[in-house]
Amino acid sequence: MLVFADEEERPLGRIAEMLAPIEDRDAVVVFIERKKKLGFRQECHGFDDVLAHAPSGVPVVMLGWQSPLAYADDPRWHAALGYPNVLFKKLPDGLVEIIAGINEATKQERTPDPLAIALLGAKVFAQEMSILNHDLWSAERSPEKMVLWLERARKQLGNKTQEECIAIVKQPRKEEDTPGQFAGQVFHDVCVDVEGTLFTEDCIFRPSVLAFAELFAMNGRPITIWTGGDLSNAKELLRKADIPYKLAAKQLFRGATVGIVIDDMPAEAFYNEYGINYGEYRQV
Repeated sequence: MLVFADEEERPLGRIAEMLAPIEDRDAVVVFIERKKKLGFRQECHGFDDVLAHAPSGVPVVMLGWQSPLAYADDPRWHAALGYPNVLFKKLPDGLVEIIAGINEATKQERTPDPLAIALLGAKVFAQEMSILNHDLWSAERSPEKMVLWLERARKQLGNKTQEECIAIVKQPRKEEDTPGQFAGQVFHDVCVDVEGTLFTEDCIFRPSVLAFAELFAMNGRPITIWTGGDLSNAKELLRKADIPYKLAAKQLFRGATVGIVIDDMPAEAFYNEYGINYGEYRQV
């Protein structure tokens, strides 16, 4: 068993003693610690360790003192739970509950959520593009730096020419909504619009719409909340309504296909504006 924890928050010696009876289990236990210097629902320690081991298929149990809502702003939380072998247990669960979590994660019966993983990838991609754009000015003035810059750019963009890489990096973009980034991909999510659908035009939460979406999700479809508007405003609305689902920009999905769309727009108008394909459309 591998155990990961922030030594400043939770000494490993004490943890190792608690988990000694199951130290021979093939599993990973990660303590998710919210950084004290940051406010509520901010970045946490531990998610990177989870994501480093989740793709291997080994059972991973996240332990944390906060409720899921406290982690929902971090896309790494949703990406981690996108793997069927990853589970969360809220402390102060004891050894029995941790063992149960390992057993459940081993079975991998939970529905995977590839979109949650892809959304984290989109955020990381946007951050890398921002860094490459920042470093381009000095790279263009130094052949040695350009060689290194181009190597980094090709890790994100593939085997493109220097001119192609520079043109792509210079394209204006918002942090997380590069249009069409998921084009050609298929996601089976129930995708729920924010403005006018999940919330009224006056920003009043409509619980019946969320219940409607959760009814569709009972057959194993993940739920995604998405918006064609401002992500920051949508995030604030979800926070106030204690809605824990992942949030995405509709622009990412131009040319992609999703399972079910719940929106206040007529289906034809929705497609004309966003170019997103779907299996089923429900106008509310």
